[in-house]
Amino acid sequence: MSAEGPTTRADLEAHLVTLGLRRGTYELFGGHADHAIVVDHRAQGWVVFYSERGSESNLATFDDEADACAELLARVISDEHAFFDLVAGPAPKAHADAAFDTWLAKRGTSRSDIAPTDWKCDHVDWVEGPRCRRYYVRITTKRQLEQTN
Repeated sequence: MSAEGPTTRADLEAHLVTLGLRRGTYELFGGHADHAIVVDHRAQGWVVFYSERGSESNLATFDDEADACAELLARVISDEHAFFDLVAGPAPKAHADAAFDTWLAKRGTSRSDIAPTDWKCDHVDWVEGPRCRRYYVRITTKRQLEQTN
């Protein structure tokens, strides 16, 4: 990796893992993963695009791999959600709360021990029935918690 950033897909992959990005948010060797930023080498050059349900949008073409890597990196790090893993829910509020607290307790910690920027919850409003909640933990924090237990 150069001082400016990763210049190859292999370097970029290592960098994204270090940053703690959720693996499913990007693809480095083409393909059409759902809801992912993709880099691919094609006849017209290096391309970066958003893949959803087999279609490509926001396509950008580059002459070299380094510029394509920089574009993918910029796109994926702009999505805060890509840095978090779901650890509890979706479930009704009380069940999700209990599941999150249990998940933390199994790792020897509690909500108050984790920085507020390292976990979050949201509500699933698009399903019928009781309002559901989900809990997410920052991937780098999750790794640390799992290494200590």
